[in-house]
Amino acid sequence: MVKTILKFLLYLLSIFNSFLPKDASYNPYADLTEYTVGDGTNLKIAVLSDSQLPTKPEEAEWDIFKTYIDNLHKALTKIKSENVDVIIYAGDAVHAGTEYSFNLFKTIWEQYFPFGDPKSPILNFILGNHDYYPKNPDYPNHEDDERDDPIIFQERFEKYFGEKAFSHKVINGIHFINWSSENSSNDKSNTNTAWAKEQIEIALKDDPTGNSKPIFVTTHLGPIYTCYGTDLWGNKDVLETIKDYQNVISLSGHSHYSIIDEKSIWQGQFTAIQTQSTSYIELEPGTENGSVPRDEYNNYFASRKNPMGYFVYINKNEVRFKRFSFTSDDYFYPDWVYPLPIDKKNFVYDFESRKEQTALISWEGNHKIELTNEISVDNEKIGIIKFDQPEGDTVPVKYKVIFRDPSGYEKEYLYFSDFYLMPESRHEYIRLKVPKDIYENKVKYEVSVWAIDTWGRNSINYIYDYIYLE
Repeated sequence: MVKTILKFLLYLLSIFNSFLPKDASYNPYADLTEYTVGDGTNLKIAVLSDSQLPTKPEEAEWDIFKTYIDNLHKALTKIKSENVDVIIYAGDAVHAGTEYSFNLFKTIWEQYFPFGDPKSPILNFILGNHDYYPKNPDYPNHEDDERDDPIIFQERFEKYFGEKAFSHKVINGIHFINWSSENSSNDKSNTNTAWAKEQIEIALKDDPTGNSKPIFVTTHLGPIYTCYGTDLWGNKDVLETIKDYQNVISLSGHSHYSIIDEKSIWQGQFTAIQTQSTSYIELEPGTENGSVPRDEYNNYFASRKNPMGYFVYINKNEVRFKRFSFTSDDYFYPDWVYPLPIDKKNFVYDFESRKEQTALISWEGNHKIELTNEISVDNEKIGIIKFDQPEGDTVPVKYKVIFRDPSGYEKEYLYFSDFYLMPESRHEYIRLKVPKDIYENKVKYEVSVWAIDTWGRNSINYIYDYIYLE
């Protein structure tokens, strides 16, 4: 009887232990640290995110991951040449947090900035949800609950990068709060809000005027319903934590949405900015050419052609965000300027006022829509329509294309434009693949094309023509 009870107690203990972290003694929180660099006032910062490096050696030979690795090299080469004081990395260094992947990231990074070297820029690194991905890294499943304990990945992160998951650094009097994701979830990985709020309060108390300095809060998931991409990929806990602090500049990654889109900065109660990625572009769903945009030949490489990030300049008068393309080695203008001292009344990057100030897109003159028939792509016969870009300073982010058959039946499709490329890389003519269900009907179609701007508004006019599917 005693043995039976003892066995039962041991069984219960084993069940209890299975729910404990594998190393309950590990502390992922760093002490606040202070630094003075340069003249003690000005700062130059590089911001990047989402490199998504491969999980195991054989993946590093795949073209997709070769591109990601090459893009990271391009980014670090440029950052090295700029002699920045600080680097902010907003998470997802790797596709899944294996020893191999973290070591690969470290090996690449240290070719430019050795970890722990006092000559290297001060790092503000966080973990993203991919950095926590679980035991089976070949096919990480967002719904898979059989994951390693997050503590393992936090320890691994510190082992390779020398950074705690949660840290607070003061650099030339500017506070940087680095609030990692806590796990691999897409929307519930920033629940330790008490710590983050405490750090913001510490930063405010360190500012004698209460509004002269920004407070940078870096998270992987952005505050929900703020800048471009956070409606689908944002986090409500981040929003609830920072919403009452006008000094906060929220920096986030995760969505991979293009920072060429002007909605990538948002100002309301605070300021939110998302970083894009150095791996691939992903945009909202619902278009014919996909949320990871494909070109007219179904080539996904189009979404990997323009890795971008920011260079941020801080002086006593302003914080200036400069968008930079690591492929074209050039800035994308205009800059975003944040005046100091801080006052919400001076915020100008809300959506509504900018929408009102932006002219609608239009075409001028007559424009043809041309069709190329019977192109073979991946053993499929396809057709491609071609037409002119609309004139003006506003670049369409989407096109609405309506096909109307001889009976009057019409069907509407949305396509992304190539707005996410730098201007010199965009095509002179727009080329779009004809949808399969349209192409298979070998009839004469009337085709109408509307341009759609970043605010979701249709162009003033549209172009139309007739095409003959043969």
